[in-house]
Amino acid sequence: MVIIILYLGIYVILINILAITLCVYDKLMAKMRKMRIKELNLIVVSLLGGSFGMLMAMHIAHHKTRKPMFKYGVPFLVIIHILIIILLHIYF
Repeated sequence: MVIIILYLGIYVILINILAITLCVYDKLMAKMRKMRIKELNLIVVSLLGGSFGMLMAMHIAHHKTRKPMFKYGVPFLVIIHILIIILLHIYF
């Protein structure tokens, strides 16, 4: 059981690092008017567990903060992910 928790923790850290990296990279590409990352890809990374990293990067880089899907969707995903963590802690 401990090994599963360890792998899950590593996954959450890595997916959040990926979310931060993608958001900041997309912001830089937007400034340089170059090829961007699709919004759907950013949302999928958030959905897969990178919502906290995406929310941090959005506010630090001031990126995607006006888009409703990001403004409301990512904080909603953060809440859902926190609830999942709480439930896993209670039941395991």
